[in-house]
Amino acid sequence: MKIAKISICKIIQRLAKRPPVLLLHVSILVILLGAVVTWSTSRRGFMHLRTHQASRGFIIPDDNHRIQPMPFYLCLDSFVVETDAEGNPTDYISYVKLHDNHGDELTTISMNNIARRSGYRIFQTSYDDDLEGSVFTVSYDPWGTAITYLGYALCVISMLWISVRYRSFKRKSKGWVEYLGWTVGA
Repeated sequence: MKIAKISICKIIQRLAKRPPVLLLHVSILVILLGAVVTWSTSRRGFMHLRTHQASRGFIIPDDNHRIQPMPFYLCLDSFVVETDAEGNPTDYISYVKLHDNHGDELTTISMNNIARRSGYRIFQTSYDDDLEGSVFTVSYDPWGTAITYLGYALCVISMLWISVRYRSFKRKSKGWVEYLGWTVGA
């Protein structure tokens, strides 16, 4: 245990001398924190709607098919399958109405167009054979995504910082091997 404490102290001392490398390590920890927050607090499920049907909740399959309420209604106005010249489907488009205290909003949900509202993301997942219904995947992750994106931003900043410091340091010394504190040869 004592060796572990000494090793951690030595690592922190070395990283403190190189702030961009320290920031890179911190960014990785922030990304991992975001993943843990997503795992522990997010909700994900599905919603099946028929044309002109509204719903205010989605089903969470891992939780005995419990219905998770949402702060808005989702109503399917229509559903369209776009095809290419050979008749192969190219896109599945659901035209939906989102209704909450702020009013109605008409929006489109398709394979490459995600609807976002009040921290919820709604994806087109499937559709009924008669083209009168859609199945949506609903994801709610208000904190984990933001924390993870913060970690990515810190990672990019630290890499740019390392790049700038490496260029200026390379001109002043023998190069990046010494900058990182590595030794070459005996």
